Amino acid sequence: MQAHQSKLDGIDDTARLQLLIDAIVDYAIYMIDLDGTVRSWNSGAQRLKGYSPDEIIGRSFASFYTPDDRANGLPERALSVAAREGRFSAEGWRVRKDGSRFWASVIIDAVRKAQREFDMDPDIAAEAQAFLRQEAQHAAAHRKHMLALIERYPALEKCYDDAVASYDRLIEQYPAEYHWAYIANLEATFTPLFKVVLDNRDALFGSGDQRVASLLMWHFVEEIEHRSSGLTLYRHLRADPWYRVKHVKSTFTHVGDLSTMIAKTFDDVVPFAERGASAEELLSIRLLVGEFKYRGPGGARRRARDGGLPTLFNAVPTRELAAMVWRLVLSQTPHHDPTEQPLPPSADHWMREYDRGTDMTTYFGRPPADAPPSGGSAN
Repeated sequence: MQAHQSKLDGIDDTARLQLLIDAIVDYAIYMIDLDGTVRSWNSGAQRLKGYSPDEIIGRSFASFYTPDDRANGLPERALSVAAREGRFSAEGWRVRKDGSRFWASVIIDAVRKAQREFDMDPDIAAEAQAFLRQEAQHAAAHRKHMLALIERYPALEKCYDDAVASYDRLIEQYPAEYHWAYIANLEATFTPLFKVVLDNRDALFGSGDQRVASLLMWHFVEEIEHRSSGLTLYRHLRADPWYRVKHVKSTFTHVGDLSTMIAKTFDDVVPFAERGASAEELLSIRLLVGEFKYRGPGGARRRARDGGLPTLFNAVPTRELAAMVWRLVLSQTPHHDPTEQPLPPSADHWMREYDRGTDMTTYFGRPPADAPPSGGSAN
């Protein structure tokens, strides 16, 4: 150690920094100037992107973007945001020297965008890191599922890219507190919605692919476990509860527009025989509103007269459905706290099975016969 230190003593700080950067092989670290020209290149960048320093230094960083992203001006937007805010964070496809694509990470970037404020409080910093790990794990699982769909239906790739670009624009246009208000508004709906899904999982998913159902159950339970993370982090950045409420409409307008775009593409690309239903109808709020139309006295006759088919919520008891809607409304009020919401008992079973080492990719949510009685919450 002393010998190495003596060798470094004669090296200036710039050279030392470059030695450190070159030693990092798991991350692509490089410098670009104001017009996007690559000026430095580390060994991690060479390993991940395939270019040697001689091949890439002096060229535009736009080489790493897909043709569609270049046509849509994404490299220029990235430079503009970086010049204005000192940083640009995004998630999307990038291109290696050989033309192959890789995924290089909008929720995670929102964490990084506010990291300095979070680090001021150790408890908040720990919450942010736990949130980051969970979302990264979910993103990886969903990405694998989406890539498998794209492999089977290549036309879905543009839909995926458009969805990512939509979140890129949010990162570009709004400050960190807006992103956390967005996350808090969205997460507040998870507990009432996922409680109904988990409590009625046999009716909703029992006849489907158990592998897909297990993935969904895992995702739903973990969202419930960390149901207040977004709100906790938002409150640290912005104490005013009305700021979050102010952006409820824009949150769900964005989510709704994005969901509709994805659903329409899915319906256009995937044959009906393979999807079995209209994705656009399943994701439409009209489905829930329409379900209440066929509840109560005379509901079955109205459904038969109108030719209304059973919906996703058809098997959910009316009392549970009404309670869910009421809790969804309350979830967007200024002083709502998700930790005070009732939880599905199956979430507790799921967490105990996870702790026992059960393979959660095949666990549908039922406690095994030898499981101890349920107690407490999932948190």
